[in-house]
Parts: sequence; C-alpha cells; structure tokens
Amino acid sequence: DDIEDNELMEVGREIEPVLRRLYEKRTGLTLQGPPPLMRHSQHSFMLANLDDMREDGRIVELKNVGLRMASLWGDEGTDDIPELYICQVQHQMAVAGCDAADVVALIGGQNLKVFTVERNDRFIERMIEIEADFWRRVVSLEPPEPDWKHPQVLRAVESLIGDPTNAAIALPDSMAETVELFREAKDRKKQAES
Repeated sequence: DDIEDNELMEVGREIEPVLRRLYEKRTGLTLQGPPPLMRHSQHSFMLANLDDMREDGRIVELKNVGLRMASLWGDEGTDDIPELYICQVQHQMAVAGCDAADVVALIGGQNLKVFTVERNDRFIERMIEIEADFWRRVVSLEPPEPDWKHPQVLRAVESLIGDPTNAAIALPDSMAETVELFREAKDRKKQAES
C-alpha cells in the first residue's frame, strides 16, 4: 500500500525547490539535485532516498516543520534535531558513505535553520544490527514480539479487540482438560483457605 498523502507531505514536496534555493543562497554552495535511490554497498536491504547532495558529497535533507513541532528543533548550526531525523540521516550517511548531513528546516513557514549532523559510526553499527534483524524477520515472515510496555502496542490491541481486560479468549478444545484442572485446583485452594 502507498502511504496516504497528507497536506503537510504535499506542501513539503512543493516547497523543496524553495528550500534548495534558500540553502544555496545562505551557504554559497551548489546542490547537485536529488540523486537516484541509493543502496548500501554491503547490506542490500538498506536503501536511501536523499532530498539532495552538495557538490562535496554531503547529504542535504529538507524539512518543512509545522509550528507544533518547532520546539523539538534546537539552535541553528547544532545537531539538535528530533531523534527520528537523527536516525534518518545516520541511515542515509551509512548508505551513501557520507561523513555529515545538513538538515535544512523551514519552521513555521518563516524561520529557516540549517543543522549539521556528523556521522556516528557506533550508532550506525547498532542501527545496522537492528535493521538486519528486522529484515531477517520480514524475509522469514517472523513478526517481532510485541513490546507490551509500549503505549502504542496497547492502543493497537484495544483497536482490534476493545479493552483487553474485558476480552474473552477462545481456547482450543484441547485445552478443556487443562482448564478443568485449573478450576479444580482453584476450588481446592479456596476450600483450604477457609
């Protein structure tokens, strides 16, 4: 299934040429234009679709940031950007073999900031391990175990079956004897306690 387009994504695509020109004007550097889809040289499951690259090979990622997310972005010139974009550009640097990425953020439609994220090989090594395990599971049709402590897992379960504390579970017929033994043990415990 294609990801459903939303207005922010559409505006982001339309504004990318403007962000490119503003970045070039601010930095005095020339962008090459978006390269084709890239694949990691050793890990074929790792792909990256870059917004742009500088002539010196540095990745340039373009972001249109709404006001609700503005507080997640730090001071210009730092790497203080939301974690999901740190992960995105570290992945991109791993695939493209780059040492740094500039993240250009237009915040609230009027505040342009350029952030620089340096390559972190320890982070990338761990990320590759996680991505490799994920891809192995995809290929072998083996879903990961749910993280029952994560609030989104509980919300997903609730959306499927309603409140799980009130859910009835249908057991196979082969469990009837086990259930009966459990009930008898529970009754004996209750009698012993009284």
